[in-house]
Amino acid sequence: MTQERADYLFANYNINPVNGFELREITGASGSAAYDADLEVVGLYGKIDAEIAGALMSINAVKGVEIGAGFGCVAQKGSEHGDELTPEGFRSNHAGGVLGGISTGQDLVVSIAIKPTSSIRIPRASIDRAGKATVVETFGRHDPCVGIRATPIAEAMLALVLMDHMLRHRAQNFDTHSETPVIPAQAPGLPD
Repeated sequence: MTQERADYLFANYNINPVNGFELREITGASGSAAYDADLEVVGLYGKIDAEIAGALMSINAVKGVEIGAGFGCVAQKGSEHGDELTPEGFRSNHAGGVLGGISTGQDLVVSIAIKPTSSIRIPRASIDRAGKATVVETFGRHDPCVGIRATPIAEAMLALVLMDHMLRHRAQNFDTHSETPVIPAQAPGLPD
């Protein structure tokens, strides 16, 4: 923790971190696309990115989830954001390792935004049970930064979602053999 953050916490305020995760060597083809050609229906469930976002949003204090470029993609053109694929592998990973709800085999890049805790020592306006104005001031032990404790929780939640998708993929495709060549997740010479 930097001195600036420590001084900030000492002043009885709280901070709101952004935690980022990167998982390497994820198996490709986990998840479900939005359209199932065999069933001729549009599916709403099973997209790996949707289930990651839902699982991480279910953690207390998490207020946002980004996968890959996340909200930064609105500033990109399609020619910049699109992850080109060559026989040697993908040239970029703006999508964060997921395309069309299916993992690409690239590194899975996920970030979460965590709200600051509201239990602070600074007096704050509120109301009592009768609806009358009162002041709330928290004393005693509380977490000035929940991001520190949220990190292993978010990592475990992400692992559970990925394991669930791996098991589904195995159950649905156990005896299936694909003629499609295996392409590396990343083209050689690109930075990690």
